[in-house]
Order: sequence, then C-alpha cells, then structure tokens
Amino acid sequence: MPTVSFRCTETQKIELEERSQGDISEYVRRQLFRQMEQEDTLEMILQRLEQRPGGDGQPGAGIDRQSMAILIELLLLLRTASKPDAKREAQAEVERLGFDVWDSSKRDS
Repeated sequence: MPTVSFRCTETQKIELEERSQGDISEYVRRQLFRQMEQEDTLEMILQRLEQRPGGDGQPGAGIDRQSMAILIELLLLLRTASKPDAKREAQAEVERLGFDVWDSSKRDS
C-alpha cells in the first residue's frame, strides 16, 4: 500500500495521537473517507431533489411529502453533526441569500 505523509505542527501531532488512540493512519483514513462519503450522499440527495416535480427552485412550487422528509432528516443530521461556529456561518449565509433563518425554538403556531 502506498504511503502518504503530510506536515503538521507539534500541537496538531499531539492532538492527532490523542484522537486516534495511537493509530493515526487509520484515524485519518476514516475521517477523510467518511467526509467524502457524506459529500457524495449530499450530492445524491441534491440531484434527487432537483429531479422531482417542483424541484426547480422556483418559489411557490411546493415540496411533496417525500422531499420534505428528506430535507427534514438532512437538516436534523447536519445540525447534530455541526459545531456551533459552522451553524452560525450557515445561518449567516442563509440570511445573506435573503431567506429567513429557521430557529427550532421559535415555531410557527
């Protein structure tokens, strides 16, 4: 199997050793390929949503129940896996695009 190496600071090396519990190669491989698999899954979901009726991004086109279920599950998974800083950055981008930011603590009645 080929070897890949990279440079990091001493602090980063210590953190890698702690997180990996001694097997840095396996840890980095797992983290890298898990991220790639998640990106592939998100791309597949996006393609499926774009192929569905009303998936053309037009306002008021409506979302069917299956698409809504996909979006809700995706939102919940991402919120669970995201750090607070990433969540704030995403919400800032939503606002920048002119959309209202959804807050689970402020539900519509």
